[in-house]
Amino acid sequence: MKKYYHNVQRVNKSEKISEILNKVTKKITNKFGRLEYVIYSRWKEIVGDFFYKHSEPGKVNIIKTRNEEHNDSYQGVLQIKTTSAAALELQHYKDVVIERINSYCGYKAITQIKILQVPHISNKEEVNSKRKQRISLEKNDSVILEKFTSNIGSKKLKKTLLKLGKSALSEKNN
Repeated sequence: MKKYYHNVQRVNKSEKISEILNKVTKKITNKFGRLEYVIYSRWKEIVGDFFYKHSEPGKVNIIKTRNEEHNDSYQGVLQIKTTSAAALELQHYKDVVIERINSYCGYKAITQIKILQVPHISNKEEVNSKRKQRISLEKNDSVILEKFTSNIGSKKLKKTLLKLGKSALSEKNN
């Protein structure tokens, strides 16, 4: 005779996309820290094209200091990896970079910048272009994707779902 379990919870239940994204972003922010994540994700907007190509943000060290009145204050020191060609230029613009980072954060998160010279910074745009080239589908796959997304009214949602489908199918084919 079979036993029936009425109070057993489902193991594979559906989840909201927002819950899944929260888990992913939580892992990222736990790995880097929220401040480092904000800086890294907005780096091109903060420093501009030249420094984006020749530098990348590193670790943020939080230093606790005590002043004469015995009040604790915290100073954020951002390590920036840069090529030797851009190091001197970055040294001159470090106050502007600090100001822009703090404006993105909404408070005085960074007080100092420590510049680390490295021989080479990976070109992010080359990596992104290689990823875009890799996504190529067969005709029947793209027809199927178009068919599934044809009833969607929002152009932005349709475009996003097409990109997601192409990415998933290209990973499946590789």
